[in-house]
Formats: sequence, C-alpha cells, structure tokens
Amino acid sequence: VDLVKRKNDQEIEEPWVQCDECEGWVHQICGLFNKGRNNNETHYLCPDCLVQGMQRGQRQRIEMRPQSMLEGSDLPHTQLSKYLERRLYYSLDKERRARALKEGKLPCEVATAENLTIRVVNSVVKKCEVKPKFHDAFAPEGYPSEFPYRQRVVVLFQKIGGVDVCLFVMYVQEYGQDCPPPNRHCVYLSYLDSVKYFTPEVSAVHPLALPSMYALRTFVYHQVLLGYLTYVRRLGFQQMHIWACPPMQGDDYILYCHPNKQKTPRSHRLRHWYLDMLRQAKREGLVTHLTTLWDTYFPGGKDHRLERCSFAHVPYLEGDYWPGEAENQLANMAESHRQAGKSSVAKGLGVAVARKGIKEDFIVVHMQEVCTFCRNHIAGGQRLFRYKTQNGMPLKSAPERKFEGLELKTGPCANAPSSPASSLTLCEACFNTEHNAWVTAGKSVRLPPNVLLNDLIQEKQEEMQLMKDPDPDVENEFFETRQSFLALCQGNHYQFDTLRRAKHSSMMVLYHIHNPQAPAFASNCSLCSVEIEPGSGWRCTVCTDFDICTKCKLEKGHAHPLQPQVNRKFDETQKRLTEAERRERSEQLQRTMALLVHACSCNNVQCSSSSCRKVRALFQHAVGCHLKVTGGCQLCKKMWFLLNLHAKSCSRSDCPVPRCRELKDLRRKQTARQEEQRRKAYQNMLRTQYQGQMQGK
Repeated sequence: VDLVKRKNDQEIEEPWVQCDECEGWVHQICGLFNKGRNNNETHYLCPDCLVQGMQRGQRQRIEMRPQSMLEGSDLPHTQLSKYLERRLYYSLDKERRARALKEGKLPCEVATAENLTIRVVNSVVKKCEVKPKFHDAFAPEGYPSEFPYRQRVVVLFQKIGGVDVCLFVMYVQEYGQDCPPPNRHCVYLSYLDSVKYFTPEVSAVHPLALPSMYALRTFVYHQVLLGYLTYVRRLGFQQMHIWACPPMQGDDYILYCHPNKQKTPRSHRLRHWYLDMLRQAKREGLVTHLTTLWDTYFPGGKDHRLERCSFAHVPYLEGDYWPGEAENQLANMAESHRQAGKSSVAKGLGVAVARKGIKEDFIVVHMQEVCTFCRNHIAGGQRLFRYKTQNGMPLKSAPERKFEGLELKTGPCANAPSSPASSLTLCEACFNTEHNAWVTAGKSVRLPPNVLLNDLIQEKQEEMQLMKDPDPDVENEFFETRQSFLALCQGNHYQFDTLRRAKHSSMMVLYHIHNPQAPAFASNCSLCSVEIEPGSGWRCTVCTDFDICTKCKLEKGHAHPLQPQVNRKFDETQKRLTEAERRERSEQLQRTMALLVHACSCNNVQCSSSSCRKVRALFQHAVGCHLKVTGGCQLCKKMWFLLNLHAKSCSRSDCPVPRCRELKDLRRKQTARQEEQRRKAYQNMLRTQYQGQMQGK
C-alpha cells in the first residue's frame, strides 16, 4: 500500500441534519441531535421550529420523557447522592444569605447556583492487587496480596439553557472494615476533573473569611468534597489520602477536551485548592489533623515516633504514586541489597518521596484522632492524652546530628523524628507504656524533650453514631474506570471544549447511562472513513474488522462476500424504567454472571439446568466458529461480551471461566502502563518547575 505523508491540520466538517419543517440545515451538535437513536426516516425539527411550534400552540412539552431522552435528575438516587445534594443546596442558601448581607441586598436579589444534580453513577467492589516485587519483599511480614475496596463515581450536572451539562466528576476508593491493614478504614481520592461552564460566574463569601478571591464554582466543588468527607466519616472511615497531581498540558483525566479558557493548575496551586477545602473541613470538625505521607510514615517524619518504621505500614492504594514508585525502586535495587534487609529498601523509597516538591503533594487527612506513637486511630468513646502547645507553637525537638547530609540517630528510638512535631496525642495504651517506663527507669522513652507525662491532658473522644453503607451496587460499564469513560468520549468525539459541545456530549453520556444496551460506538468505513450509523453498512466475512458503507459497496465493491450489519433491537419509544424494572434488570445480570460460572465448572452432562446447557453450547460454538476472526458472528460477540463483563468483577484467582485470567492480566497491564505514564509525567512536571525556579534565581 502506498503511503502519503500529510500534515495533521485538516479541519473535519461537523455532520449536519436537515429540519423537516423549514428544510434548513443545522449542525447535529447545535441541534442536540442524537444520531444513535434517529435514522433517516425519523421526523426532526430544529430548535427554532420547535420553539415556534410551542409558541403557536402546535406542540406541547413532553410530560413524560421516554427512556432515550432522560436527564440527569432521572438517574436513580442513592443515600450518598441524596445527602450530597441536600447538603449542597443548604450550603448554597447559607452562602447566598451571607453574600446578600455583605452587599446590603436581599437574598432574592443575589444570584446563586441553581438546577444542580448530583448522582452516583458507579459503585462496585474491586480489588487492588499488590505488585509482585513488592509482595515478594514484604510477604514474610504477613503482607496481603490484595486489598478489596469499593469504587464510587460521583457526577455533578447543572442545567444550562435547559440542557444538563456534566461539570464535575470524582472517582474515590473506599477500603472498609473487611480490608486488611494498612488500607483498612482508608479512603483515596483517586481522580477529580471539571470543566469551566458553571453559572453564575460570581465570587462567593469565603467560609474562612479570607480576603482572597473565591469563585462560587470553587465553593460548590468544595462543598461536594466536604459532604463526601462527612458521609464516609459516619461510615467509620478514619483517613483520606490525596495525591495533588494535575494533568499535563493537553491531557485529560476524565472529561475529554477542556475549554481553552480553563488553565491547567500547577502542582502547588492544586495542592492549595485541596488544603483550602481541608481547612474548612477542620473548622467544621470533620478533620482532626492534616499531614503528609512523608511525615506520617517515613523515618524522619515529624508526625510519628515509631521505634521501627516499616514500609509495610504505608497504605497501598490503586493508582497512587506510591505503589508504582515502590515497585520501580525495588526493581532497580541489586538483589544483594534486598537480601541484606529492608533498610536499604526503605531508604531508597524514602528518598523517592522526600524529593523537593514531592513531599507536600501527598496529603494525609485524619478524620479521627490518631496516636503519635503507634499511629493507630483512637475510636469514639476512648480516652486520649493530648499535649497542648502554647500559641500553636510546634513541639521542641532534640538537636539534629548529620554526617554528609545523612541523619545520625542512636538510642532506643532510632527512627524518632528530629524535626518539630506538629502535634502530640497518645492513646491510652501508649500512655500506659510511657507511664510504666517512667516508673521503672525514671525517664520516658519516646516523649519529646521538655515534655513530661504530667503535661498531657486527658480527654475523652466524642462518641459518633456510625452507620452501615445503605447503598446497593451501581454498575455502569462506561464509568468502570476513568479510562473507559474517556474512551467513550474520545471514540464518539464527545468533547467539552465549548459549551455547545459540552451540552451535546452530556446529552449523549446520559443517553448511554440510561440505555446501556444501545450501541455505544459507531464504526467507520474502511474505504472512505465515513462514519457508519449503527445497524447500517456491511461487514466482510473474510477480512478482519473490515466494514464498508453502502455507497462504497455500490460504487467500489469488495472482493469478498459481505453481510449486512445487524440492526439493533432497541425500542426508542419505551417509557422510562420503573424502580422495579431497574432492580429486575440488575438481578437478571447477576443471575447471568452466576450461570456463567456454574456452566464453566459443571461436569454433569445431564445437568438439570437448561440454561447451563445453552451456555456450554455457546462455548462449543465459539471453538469451531470461523466468522469470529472477522468479527461477524453475533453469537461469538455475545459470548465475548459475557466474558468481559465477568472478568471486570471477578476476584477469584482460580476462576473456571475461560479467558478470565487473561482478560484480567490484560486489564492489569493496561492500568499499570497508564499509571506509569502518569507518574513519569508528574516527575517531569516537577523537574521542569524546579529548573524554572533555578533559572529565575
């Protein structure tokens, strides 16, 4: 095949659609046209004709939207989304009154945010698998091979010009009571993304009464995070980890193509954005202590006084900077060093996190009081012993001894930090240990200099009524990972770089959420590259993934036999699903997954289940099918869909389902590659910022 070298600067013309009333042409994006649910025979009215018809009384508003035209508010509520939405509107009303008082106006005269919708679009149980080198190094200490967690995806919509626009998306991981240490009761803010279309664009009254500019948009996003902190705290979670890592210029985390007016924040600005929210959380009593990963877990950190700092104490979070960096450091170390002991490992890993500009980006948020000595959280109702410094001054520290930049420490507490501690709180067990040491030897073991046991004030932790998570699983394949949602948007050109595109993209995203059985991706003609609408076009029965449009089939033809694409079996006019129908669909999916596992492990030829025989027949068909190579067999596509769906939620290492392990390994490698790219981009960004600072001096 002859290749022609070209420059990638060609403007792609947007698709058009013709109005059946005025016969005028409008862009499909401008007309909010859903090409996935409208074929050439569907009657279409442009927005102008639609408005004119309603003004003349010829058309009526839709009282009950069909399933294919549902909005963000039609998505089912969870207890979390109800709480976040209710708290957000209460905070907005409070802020509106404060701003009206400041401006000398009535609250009704002050603009505020309206038509906001918060929903949880994904809530499933996953597992974080420990990377092999790390597990080999720390398995003798009883380190687990995996950590189960619940992933939640929270989305914020705002109705702008009568259309829901997706403004804010947040991915979080919740490691609960059933998760082994060190991840137990830990929350990780995995990804957060937004686009700058929030209205109104006004300044809000800063909750901390600071004079700096504070946009109402920032206030709303902060309130969503504060509401989430409040909710998970009531679920019994004790700490949250945040990696303040902005995307590289031109990259996207979740939402595809941000507007040009929206600047990508630098690392320090994003960190301050989080810290501003966390200071408000501390003021509201949601957070007891803010620190960093370095200060909390590493030798030399100021927020612990452990006699032995182990790398196994650091939470191992899916997609975080730390697991990937630890694996790289272990791979780079010589085998002899790793056999010699963990000291060289911990030192190398500690240096990786202690680099200038990195330490502050790994934020650790304690939602309950934590013991400075054993680093365990102090539950409600238990006693604690606190040293209160004067005027908020840090605790005094011992003189620091160094040799060629390395700290020299001796004594029973070799890992005790030499830097001033930011706080000192002891649990009852550690206080009793210090008290016994004082009685026996006449001196404390780990208390800082000039601090006596009598200086510690006894307090009792306030009892907090905890609750169990009341929300069921919420499955949505498009939000299973942030890469899957980004792929949906990229594959269909659902962009958010302009408001009109953001409206159309949000409409299409809602269409896919409400109608998961509808085709998600359109194919392109292999000859002219034109997009082929779902249910139309032709596919070659010999070539692999060869699709051709009807025009090219008639004008150019093809050497091999062609078969028409199967039209989708989807009723566009059906009414919205009821809660019972939604629940039945979810239960049916779970039964199908259970049947798949049963059929793959069933050895009974005379199995009484007819469905079991059907599934086994489907697998037998796939073994000898010749059309599956070209992608033209619908039965093989159905089987492949079931296998992928199963592999996404399977946590068994001995799963009997064919290709399950291969699919999980493939997904694991893809995730690891993307995490490594993110980590390298973060390191390059810090290196560039540091070089710029050095050149400015």
